[in-house]
Amino acid sequence: MTNGGQTTNDGRNPDDLSELWQTQTTAKLVPDNIIRRARSQRIKQRFYMLLDVLSLLPVAIYILMDIELPTTLHIFILLAGFLGLITIFYFAKLRWQAMVQSQLETEQYVIMLHQQLINNARIAFLNKHFGWIALLLLTSAFVINSIVTQSSIEEMFGYIARALAYGLVIVIPWSYWAHKREKRFKKEAEQLEMQIQLSER
Repeated sequence: MTNGGQTTNDGRNPDDLSELWQTQTTAKLVPDNIIRRARSQRIKQRFYMLLDVLSLLPVAIYILMDIELPTTLHIFILLAGFLGLITIFYFAKLRWQAMVQSQLETEQYVIMLHQQLINNARIAFLNKHFGWIALLLLTSAFVINSIVTQSSIEEMFGYIARALAYGLVIVIPWSYWAHKREKRFKKEAEQLEMQIQLSER
């Protein structure tokens, strides 16, 4: 390669080599594979939507059974339920196209799959941060409850320590898992976009 970085020893332009490398390492669209992946997304998104709804079951049980808890924890649970309901509606919007798909043309399957991969990355990104938000809200609820009930400093820090200990055991693996899923979905969306570009040439 020249010092200017414009050509290689065989006289090829680096941009041409980059394009050749992308062509060789990115498989073109295979209709059967796209349809299979799109239909798989339909099943997965319906299952994930069911899990989203079931995640509110503890809040529903708490409300129906009228369990007695300190006021601050009662408010925390209701707030968590309200935020969870909003999140479920938003996730349903991101999952909707894949969940309700019927028989489509191959080109429509491609568009749907690409958009769903992007939406999956958005869902994973939000899930990655929801754990930390929930932990912060729970810790704040314990602090406020300790102040309201005039608990001692030792009791308050005991509540905080337990909330953080239990929370981190869940939040750290959860956030790591969601982060890995976000990266994977972004990569799959980018690869599919390259395949779409190659098929249009």
